[in-house]
Amino acid sequence: MRFGIDIDHTCVKMTVLNLLLNGFFHAEVMWGDSLSPDDFKLSCVTSFLPFWIFKIKQKENSHLWHSHKAAFEKKEGVSKPEIVIPFRDSAPSVSGSQLQLF
Repeated sequence: MRFGIDIDHTCVKMTVLNLLLNGFFHAEVMWGDSLSPDDFKLSCVTSFLPFWIFKIKQKENSHLWHSHKAAFEKKEGVSKPEIVIPFRDSAPSVSGSQLQLF
């Protein structure tokens, strides 16, 4: 199954039509912000039988919205690694001459 999310309604329509014409059936494209898990305006699904594009207006009926929202949920037991950046105690001396580089 193919999925896509776009913030522009025109791009969603073009993507769904392109998927249908290229034979990608059971694909879903959602109109919403991919950086926000709760943003849902409309979802379109391609189908082979019956052959057409169907609109999903309720986010609870969209498989893509559920999987997209699950990606943003915090998983328990997983901690972020601590990043340690080494620092120098003293700054390098600058003499103003590039000849010291060689």
